[in-house]
Order: sequence, then structure tokens, then C-alpha cells
Amino acid sequence: MHYLSRYRKLALPGVGVMIAIAGGQLAGPYILKQIIDVAVPKGDTSLLLAYGAAFLVIVSVTGALSYLGMILLARLGLSIVTHIKQDIFLHLLKLPVSYFDKHPVGELMSRTETDTERVRDMFSTLGANLIVNVLTMIGIFLVTFALMPALALIMVGISLGLLIILILFFSKIFPMYEKARSLYAKITAKVTEFIQGIEVLKAYGRTGWAEAELDDTAKQRMSLEVRISLIEYAMMSLLNALIGPMFIVVLLLLYAPKALTGAMTLGTILLFVEYGARLLRPIAEIAESLRSLQQARTSLSRIRTIMATPEEPNRGSGKAPSFERELRFDHVWFAYEDEDWVLRDISFVIPKGSFTAVVGASGSGKSTIISIICGFAFPQRGKVLIDDIPLDEIDIVAWRRHIGLVLQESFMFPVSVLE
Repeated sequence: MHYLSRYRKLALPGVGVMIAIAGGQLAGPYILKQIIDVAVPKGDTSLLLAYGAAFLVIVSVTGALSYLGMILLARLGLSIVTHIKQDIFLHLLKLPVSYFDKHPVGELMSRTETDTERVRDMFSTLGANLIVNVLTMIGIFLVTFALMPALALIMVGISLGLLIILILFFSKIFPMYEKARSLYAKITAKVTEFIQGIEVLKAYGRTGWAEAELDDTAKQRMSLEVRISLIEYAMMSLLNALIGPMFIVVLLLLYAPKALTGAMTLGTILLFVEYGARLLRPIAEIAESLRSLQQARTSLSRIRTIMATPEEPNRGSGKAPSFERELRFDHVWFAYEDEDWVLRDISFVIPKGSFTAVVGASGSGKSTIISIICGFAFPQRGKVLIDDIPLDEIDIVAWRRHIGLVLQESFMFPVSVLE
């Protein structure tokens, strides 16, 4: 809602257009009723042409408004998703480096790109369809209550029953949606990581292993998506095959005799047959949209998880030491997970102006020491002192300006080092 309120200049006209579209869809069948009940019995050609022209205008205007509404809501969706992506990226820049040690690049790319695109669909095409369908249903109920209250109660009963069945159905298969989404995120993460590490894969002849890993996950997702599709289409086909004919049969049994005796016009029966069809179609489309809504809800939950991650604290007084004497590690202990210690009771002193080399086997903690010096991580025990001032009491951002760091892996940016 925070993002939606920012773009209300697009949202409000879009909703207004959707209301007009729903009105146009309700007006069309009523004009056909008037043609059958009024113009044809009278044999009035001019009246018939007038109704025909009105019907043509309504259909044309409704079509034009549908196009306009889609444009407005598409722009709304694009504007919102662009804003969300910007906020996610800016938030990621403020997270501690330790966060990226636990979350692969592919996973974060999936959150920033794929999940936000699902949210865009929710505010654009999915949102437009839901608004029109809900308004159409409400309009049909109101018109039917005004003309034939008994039939309206039947419509409400059928619609509520159908909605309850669909809600229960989708609540049961929602875990399958979650698993499919998780598998998709894994595929995205693996593709990103394998491409980033292509040189290592080729050097060690492990491209076949990477292909098998990706193929296994892709087959799991395909199998699950096929199961979901079969269940969905079986359910929707069954409902469409039963509910529509059931409504028409009930309508004809109750009101066809009245048409034969003249108590009800043929146009009225045809009006409600058409309204019945138009009522069931929105319900089916809403049910179809529930899957996208569930996916969008999952995506929103994943985005909120990232945005709720605490930013890197800027510890200290806001001042950086001048570094006049030494950097000292005083009985430092550090672990990335629980008490799986990478550094155990490490102590050393680096005087200003000296050259120091840290030598050790892979995994012995060399990179961890550099991370601690740069303030990317902080020890669980012991202290790191800059001229006798604890590192966690100074401005980390200011301290990092005194450090030149050359990483083991080079990252190329499309700008100069100075920039």
C-alpha cells in the first residue's frame, strides 16, 4: 500500500476505467433484452437501429476503455516494481558483508528480478482482471436482485458454494506453489553461480557435474509444475462443465414455463442466461488468478524478508583514529556459525609503517582477519585495537577510507578506480 499510494495518480484513473468497463459489460445484455422484448415485437425499425447503434457504441467504448485501462495499470505496475527494485538494491548496499556470505548471488538476483516481476503482475494485468471481475459480479447481483430476487438468491448460493470450493482447493495446493517457487529460485541461483564460476568448472572438468546438478533440479520443478497444472485444469474443467449447465437448467426449469404463459418475456430469460454465463466466467477467472496471487504473496514475503534484514550498524562516535602507532589483535576469537571457531585466541601487533604477511593453509582464517580489520565482521571474543581504541567504537565507514583492499578475486566495474 505504501507504493500504491505514491502512484495514486495512475491507480485511481485505472480503477475508474475498470468500473466503466464493468458497467459496459452489464449494459450489453440489457440492450439485447430491449431489442428482443421491445423493438422486435413492435416492428419498429428506427428503434431497432437505435438499440443496435447503442449496443455497438457500448461494445466499442468498452473495448477502448479496456485498452486504456491496461495501459494505465501496466504503467502503474512498472512504476511500482521499479521503485521496489531500487529500494531492494539500496537496502542490499547497506547490509553487512556477512549477509552475502550466507546468501548466494543467484538467490539475491531471483529476489530482485523474478519476485519483483510477480509483484508487477499483481498491480497490472492481474489487478485489472480482478477489479473488472469483482465489479461485474457485484453489478450482476444488484441487477438480478432488482428484477428477480429469487433468482438472485440462487445465483448467490451457487457463487458462494463455488468460491468456497475454490478457496479450499487452492489452500490445499498452496504448499505445492511454495515448493515450485523454491525450486525456481534454486535454478536461478545455480545458473548464476555456475556462470560466475565457469572458469573453475572448465579447469577442473566439472561442467558435466554442473549440468547434472541443474538438470536434476529442473526435472524436479517440471514434474511438480506438471502435477500442479493437471490438478488445476482438472478442477477448473470439472467446475466449468457442471456449474454453467447446472445454472441454465435451474433457470429454464423455474422460469421457462412463465415465458410460455407470457408471465415473463423471452428477453428477460435470455438476459439472465447471459448474466449467468458472465457471472460464472469472472468466478472462474478469479480462481485462475488465485495462483498468481499466491505466487505474488510468496514473492512479497521474500522481498519483505530482505527489507526486514537489519542494516550494517555504523558503530562508534563518528570519528576515525589518525592511526599513529599500531593495529593490535588482542586474544581474538571469531566464528561464522555458532562456536565453529575460525580464529582461536589470536594476538598480534602491526606497527605503523611495517609490512606484515599472514601465512596459513586454506581455511586457516587469513581472509577472516582481513574482514575483521576492514570492519566487515567483528570478533565474538577479544578486541581489535587501533591506537588502543577498540575497532567497534570508531566510525567504520570513516575507518575504511584509510584502507586499500585488493581481493583474491577481481571485480571489474565500468568506471575508473578514481570514480
